Amino acid sequence: MPGRGIYLTVVLLGVVALGLPSAHGPTQAPAPDEVERPDLHHESIVVDAHNDVLSFLVPPYDRFPWENGWDGDFLPVLDLGQDLGSVTRYGHIDLSALREGNLNVPYFAVFSSERFWGDRALEQALGQIYALHHNQNLNADKMDLARTPGDIKDTTDAGRIAAVLTVEGADYITEANGKELLRQLADLGVAVLGLTWNDSNQLAEGLNSIYPDASSSEPGMGLTEFGAEIVQKMNELGIVVDVSHLHENSFWDVLEVSDESVIASHSSAAAVHDHPRNLTDEQIEAIAAGGGVGHIAFVPSFLASDPDQASVQKVVDHIDHVVQLVGVEHVGLGSDFDGAVMPSDLSGASDLPRVTEELLGRGYTAEDVRLILGENALRVLSEVQERAQNQKLHDAWIHMGPSMGERFSNSPQLRAAVHGGPASGPAGGRIRVIVDGQEVDLNVLKQRYQLRSDMWGITVSADPQDLLSGGFHVITVELSGEAGRVQRETRIIHVGR
Repeated sequence: MPGRGIYLTVVLLGVVALGLPSAHGPTQAPAPDEVERPDLHHESIVVDAHNDVLSFLVPPYDRFPWENGWDGDFLPVLDLGQDLGSVTRYGHIDLSALREGNLNVPYFAVFSSERFWGDRALEQALGQIYALHHNQNLNADKMDLARTPGDIKDTTDAGRIAAVLTVEGADYITEANGKELLRQLADLGVAVLGLTWNDSNQLAEGLNSIYPDASSSEPGMGLTEFGAEIVQKMNELGIVVDVSHLHENSFWDVLEVSDESVIASHSSAAAVHDHPRNLTDEQIEAIAAGGGVGHIAFVPSFLASDPDQASVQKVVDHIDHVVQLVGVEHVGLGSDFDGAVMPSDLSGASDLPRVTEELLGRGYTAEDVRLILGENALRVLSEVQERAQNQKLHDAWIHMGPSMGERFSNSPQLRAAVHGGPASGPAGGRIRVIVDGQEVDLNVLKQRYQLRSDMWGITVSADPQDLLSGGFHVITVELSGEAGRVQRETRIIHVGR
């Protein structure tokens, strides 16, 4: 354990308290110039709602980490700016492939199942999130992290890739830490969250109705009471609920509980090919009725009874079915790149223009294609976030260090400076520190106040064992005022073992 002390310094300089189009194509033959326009795909916003490349940015990079029984730190080992075509297991995504295929809004999934990581599932998840932030730092001229449609527009308008952070299976969101940790994940940029992978957890019944230890979940379990609270909290925070991987019991419970549109990030249509991970017509209709989107996966076993026959044409067969059932406003792309073998003519992100070519060839208009490629996904993101609660303190800010993911050395330190309006003393606001979803008792950490006429501050010191073990942690400093207004800064840090 490096170091002998962690010092948290917070200085407060007062607090002020403050009270798309409806197309159902293909409805008409496109004009010849539309079919022949090779630039339509590259002029469009292209959203792919699921890829698994984050699992390969931490060691070992040539396979999923759990397959080697990896027991080390989850520090990033690969740069998305490299040519990863022959490096990662599948080689579907790197920055060059994203640019070639104009996949300018990839949704990067954090996948960390308790089945593989046990009580280190949260640490593995934080390692993957850090890996994406680290890659953004390495490639700041080519990509940026984006959570809102505004972020996405600014980033893509500047010619950079807008990386959206999502979660696939939130086993580490538990009753002990759930609501605080969910908020920390939102701070870190998580825009979409699926409650389960195939296993059940404290939130909901997964597709296979078993827990990570392979014991069966309760018959008809569905969404738990705690899971319902988390769905409602996601609505408040503007995090889109992803229903892919849920058991059908949980699916219907989620739609009953959520006040916002939901998506299926990577599922196809069961009516075209019956597979447990595909959506029934009834489910597709329910998602559409709430304004949501089903994103068609490219996984061969989801597309056809003979996976060798999977192709771009099969992908568009599934898109056709959803369009004919509920309209073109409710379908998108969710490849599952770097999570499975892909069809031979969709061998990576660089092949995505072939989907556009197939859509145009089947009579979809340019407007239809733009909706499918990305505008539907961005509409849901916008609507869910627009109604989210987000009341910030007026004229207050927090500066927090060190930089994201910096490895602590001999004398680890975390510093935060909080500045606001007219001085009001301790009674005018409250400071909280949250670590891995748990609020830290500042009294236990030897709280000491300093008060002057125009400012007050807190200095906290503790032995590392009181606050942090080795590995990754997520820490938040929060300043709250009246009327529920808050200001927060959140960081992932790494403490050497």
